[in-house]
Amino acid sequence: MPAPRLRHGAPALLAAAALALGGCAATGDPLEPVVEGQWTLAAATRGGGQLNFAGTTVTLTAAADGFSGIGPCNAYGAAIAGDTANLEVLSLIPAEETCDDAVMELETAYFGLLLGATTAARDNGQLVLAGDEGELRFDPAPTGGAADALAGTTWNLQSVTAQGAEVPIAPGPDGAAPSLTFGADGRTSGSTGCRDIALDYAVTDGQVQFDGFPAETPECPAETAAQDDVLFTLLGFGFPADTTDGVLTVENAEFGLVATFTS
Repeated sequence: MPAPRLRHGAPALLAAAALALGGCAATGDPLEPVVEGQWTLAAATRGGGQLNFAGTTVTLTAAADGFSGIGPCNAYGAAIAGDTANLEVLSLIPAEETCDDAVMELETAYFGLLLGATTAARDNGQLVLAGDEGELRFDPAPTGGAADALAGTTWNLQSVTAQGAEVPIAPGPDGAAPSLTFGADGRTSGSTGCRDIALDYAVTDGQVQFDGFPAETPECPAETAAQDDVLFTLLGFGFPADTTDGVLTVENAEFGLVATFTS
């Protein structure tokens, strides 16, 4: 298996880049009251047919001037302008991970519908983005539950495995063990042993997703480089918020990466 090409392209950074490529917003009623919030894809239609996104969790975080989120494979950001009757998705920039063909086809369809959306509306609590080719329907992202279970907890790294091989864990320069803390304010803090972790997080459909990744990857000492690489890759993809038996297991089966934490 080839080593994964790590792209810590956070949705927020991608949205900012997309906005820089966009133009001036059209005049009209603001989009913000309608689109603002965190959303999870509920249904998608194209050409009158329903697209099957089962097995994926597609998210959209919307503000007055941009969208960001996680597609079937990649994080993405897009600049928006106009109003609810004249929506313009000016540009869309995804990260550059590669998933299997079926997932990439879904992602292409999703991004196409998002770019083609020309109206935004609320319908029975859903956010509906529609255009000539079809529409996307989003449910409000769930709150509570798994998010409440993580908020205010700290987890210490116990093991790291890459492609079936155990990765030795080394403390940071200050001797502190690598750890991950989920704040009640939606912020994550901690350390990989090489660098500090300071990210935004949200729990959607039981999946923890992160935002606010640094643009640059530092050079780590040899003893902490591998664990830093694995941990930031895992954080970049997100993971289920499962803390069964007091163990937080973070896994990406495609790349054969696993990290376990205990509280």
